[in-house]
Amino acid sequence: MTSGKSRLGTAGGLALTAAASLALCGTGEPGELTGRQLFLRHCARCHTTGGSGLPDGHPLLDNFSRPPADFTDPLFNSMEPGSDWLLAVLHGGASMGLSPQMPAHADRLTAGEADAVVGYLDTLAETAGYPPGELNFVRAQRTIKAFPETELLFLGRYERADDGTDAWKSTVYHGRRLGRRLQVEGKLSQTNRGAEEEYEAELGVKWSFLSRGTSLLVAAGAEAEVPFGDSGSSTVIPYLSHASPLGERFTLQGTLRSHLPADEPGAGDLELSEVVHWRSTPWRRGVFPGLELVLTAPFRGEDAWELSAIPQLHLAMSRRGHVALNVGVELPLTGSRTEVRALAFLLWDIPDGAFWEGW
Repeated sequence: MTSGKSRLGTAGGLALTAAASLALCGTGEPGELTGRQLFLRHCARCHTTGGSGLPDGHPLLDNFSRPPADFTDPLFNSMEPGSDWLLAVLHGGASMGLSPQMPAHADRLTAGEADAVVGYLDTLAETAGYPPGELNFVRAQRTIKAFPETELLFLGRYERADDGTDAWKSTVYHGRRLGRRLQVEGKLSQTNRGAEEEYEAELGVKWSFLSRGTSLLVAAGAEAEVPFGDSGSSTVIPYLSHASPLGERFTLQGTLRSHLPADEPGAGDLELSEVVHWRSTPWRRGVFPGLELVLTAPFRGEDAWELSAIPQLHLAMSRRGHVALNVGVELPLTGSRTEVRALAFLLWDIPDGAFWEGW
């Protein structure tokens, strides 16, 4: 979302200004203006009266480091929460790592007027069927997000077994959102355990099939892990994930999945993970602590259930929040496993811009 301060010097710019002025004729005091009228007064110069942004070739585009947002695009309109737009409206584009040409409006709009503008932006695109951005929560270590994303991750895991053997696992993950609710993904992993090396590839698909406004999102998916060489059996992993807010400051996400070895499904397990994150700040950049619990129940009754806890910190480093580092420690609480795992991932949320932008 961007706005400019430069003078309109073209017929197209004058037309925008005239349209905005006509729309405001006959209204009452500024405090009585609707969200649409406020948008036309303060935003239409750069976002146009329809909210689609400046067209290609418009002379004003030369003044922007990042083009004004197109709010008529339903995918863009639905990806992020309205609270992000509110911060940009009140504090300017630079505060969110967006275009510095967008001025702050905190001294021009009351809190109610700013809310009205953001509410009006929601009406500029038909977003029925798109999961709401209010349920686009930060990613956890083990829990699978219900919200479909286009992102790139580099994941690492370290543990030391009781016999003193070090094990390192490195993974490259790419997820790509397709349309309203579908996401496809792929992973490549390498595990070094002492002198042994293991490799595996994974393909997956996720469908965010159920949403209840901004209170609940549910997704179903399946992944297939295929090891290279003779390092083990292929595994199919069906799952369900959910996401819900817990008041204004906390979020809840969870995944119920099953690991089904292709050569012996009865040797698999059922795993439940739930994670709570504290939204320590309304800004996209910040430190978001989380606590994740993972319960694993083997299908075979003679194998013990395992429960572990993963305290973690999600460090959103860019002002857009699209580059983040998450670090955590998996602590076994019950079961036969005693080793502690160190976990980390570096995330790049691709649609929000290049890795180096918005810092």
